[in-house]
Amino acid sequence: MTATIHRFPVRPKPRPVDPREKNLPQLTEDHFERELREIARRLHEATGHFGMLATEPVGNSAITEGCIALQAALFHALTLDGCRNETMPLRQLLLSMHMKRMEG
Repeated sequence: MTATIHRFPVRPKPRPVDPREKNLPQLTEDHFERELREIARRLHEATGHFGMLATEPVGNSAITEGCIALQAALFHALTLDGCRNETMPLRQLLLSMHMKRMEG
């Protein structure tokens, strides 16, 4: 008995690219910089909400807002890391929480 082997067209496997690598398309560089800025901004915002930059006691609303800012920073960090399959449930959870906050 003989078998026929059919060759399917194959695309090259995607590979991670170091964002600091030279000759990246401008769109990639813009995305990397935008995500880094958003992570830094959200971490700074969370720090302020948790009272690390203020002298008054931290209230419940400040804690809630600080947690929201940390969640946003984590979401952007996961995006910067390449939206891996391993972190997809966490990204989906963070996105779902954000959407619920937007509705209510």
